[in-house]
Amino acid sequence: IERPIGLTHVLWRLWAKQRWEPVDAWLRRYSPAAVWDAALPGRSCLDVALKRLTRAEGAKLQGKCFVSLFADLTQFYEHVDHFKLREEALRLEFPGQHLGLALQVYSAPRYIDVEGVLCPPVNPGKGIVAGCPLALVLAKVPLYSTLEQLSSLPKVTNIDSWIDDISVHCLSSLPAEAAFHAVRAYRLLREGLHAQGLLLSVEKTVFVASDPKTEASLKGFLVSGEPRVVPVTKDLGVDSSGGRRRRTVQQQKRMTAGGARSGRVGSLRLPEGTRLKVVRSSVVTVATWGHQAQGVCPTQQKWLRRLGSSDFSLAMCHRTVADPAIELVTQHLRSVLPV
Repeated sequence: IERPIGLTHVLWRLWAKQRWEPVDAWLRRYSPAAVWDAALPGRSCLDVALKRLTRAEGAKLQGKCFVSLFADLTQFYEHVDHFKLREEALRLEFPGQHLGLALQVYSAPRYIDVEGVLCPPVNPGKGIVAGCPLALVLAKVPLYSTLEQLSSLPKVTNIDSWIDDISVHCLSSLPAEAAFHAVRAYRLLREGLHAQGLLLSVEKTVFVASDPKTEASLKGFLVSGEPRVVPVTKDLGVDSSGGRRRRTVQQQKRMTAGGARSGRVGSLRLPEGTRLKVVRSSVVTVATWGHQAQGVCPTQQKWLRRLGSSDFSLAMCHRTVADPAIELVTQHLRSVLPV
């Protein structure tokens, strides 16, 4: 399915930004109650992924049985029902003027232009426009009641949501108990989302268990059509395995992507100073994103130096460049210490 880009009018974007204070005040009231919501200013998806990994490995060290449910919604923005969004937003005391104007923007006739061909106007009853300044804030509303119910379930020790990416963690001393409550949480989540007109992705929603006994119990509770139990999954860009093993599949892919980008930069024949800036801002960033979850081995550090950092500086003796090893350690500490 091709997802068209929604461009809202500049006047609406300016109006929303100039009158952001009521929305900001609502977020300050909302955040203490919605402890599961991690998509807040000053946070990144990597912070959320690292906290999930830390919880899994902490449970492993304590000898506890741990089950993680990683849920992803299918075309989340497109399935948000306008009527249900309005009812839930009013219940949560979202600023009425902002809500009313946003819903008018979302439900206004839409025109899709494909290769110069303009379709007839479409009057939607669903969908949040990604180009709207309020989109990320209103996306929190349809999930609130369901996640609030989940947070009160026994053995559910933590819930995280990053827009449409939801994780539920169940902890217990008994494998069967952790598995039972994880499946129960999944079914409640599925029913709550269905009531809002939202759908869970069958392919991307998975369970990860901390040990073989818990995994076997989990498979015993699940029925046909429910999520798979996998040994490792991709969670917000990093590998997550419930503390059972450490995999570097995603990290190796990023190193490969960084190497390919380095080759393209080299073919441009840029001045050396410009090349160094591009390498540091683009190539190294792509190659090392998410390294805080696994670390960077000495071989990879040596490769990063050859891209145009400390080794180049020493060879040419005319430019001071920071050692990437120091930057990697600094980034690691900045991410891990708050966790």
